[in-house]
Amino acid sequence: MAKEEQKIVDTKDIIGPAFHKVHVGVKRNYYDEVWLKGGRGSLKTSTTAIEIVYGIIRDPEANALVLRKVGDTLRGSVNQSLLWAINKLGWDSYFDSTTSPAEITYKLTGQKIIMKGADKPEKLKGLNLAKGYFKYVWYEEVSEFASMAEIRSINQTVLRGGSSRYGFIRSTRLQMSIIG
Repeated sequence: MAKEEQKIVDTKDIIGPAFHKVHVGVKRNYYDEVWLKGGRGSLKTSTTAIEIVYGIIRDPEANALVLRKVGDTLRGSVNQSLLWAINKLGWDSYFDSTTSPAEITYKLTGQKIIMKGADKPEKLKGLNLAKGYFKYVWYEEVSEFASMAEIRSINQTVLRGGSSRYGFIRSTRLQMSIIG
């Protein structure tokens, strides 16, 4: 199936109403950083997964890094959310998924969604991409991270290169701010 034949899905059908304006802002590159707030069942994780998959499709140089403080939690959380988003969008045939290393590849371009644990942030220093740059960094359950200094350090390590604005997407139950 060629890229032009991709299934068209109305995002209003799969993104919670509380996040519709955020979706439009992310799509139009209005924000450098997005913090999603909500408790269990708020749809912040599924919304974030959809935004990243859409972002990969829209920008042929974009890649994503998805972080949890503890790497052992990736498979049952963010990986499943990303696979759910790909399925909901009807794009299963366009993506390959592996568990070791934990990543999802957009088959048409080779772009990656890489999932890592940040329990030892220094291990991220050697992270390289064959194509493009990390446009998206998703900190799932940001409250698990020690401090904003730790997050800034990770960002300095992985966010280099690229011609578009970076998209930081942080899922949290603690606070929300949209900086643009």
